[in-house]
Amino acid sequence: LFHSDGIERGDAAEPSIMAKVKGARRAVEQSFERIVDAGLRFALGTDSMHGLFGCEMSWLVERGVGARDAIVAATRNGAEVLGLHQQLGTLERGKRADIVVLPGNPLTDIEVARHPRAVIRGGRLVVPES
Repeated sequence: LFHSDGIERGDAAEPSIMAKVKGARRAVEQSFERIVDAGLRFALGTDSMHGLFGCEMSWLVERGVGARDAIVAATRNGAEVLGLHQQLGTLERGKRADIVVLPGNPLTDIEVARHPRAVIRGGRLVVPES
């Protein structure tokens, strides 16, 4: 939602979609601090910004969310929202082996989440394609 041109890459030509995106951005910007202060759980997700998910995690950290909580929002909480937490969202025996390989430690520098080196889905390397 907050990548500087993520959604615009695909939907900029559709005024009704862009109006909704801009409205959603304003609403989240205005209410996010209250959400965090209230201790509410939140999740990250995207259906149109493939490869830009690290930007969303950085956005959270820029607003005072700890790096660990940003990672949990992108993984475990996202799986819970989708009702898929029994199959994915955390690295546990019996769950699908989905892993993102980063060039550094996102707990100390969340920006590394913007530069994935590899993606392993279901135990198979998919990016870079093998």
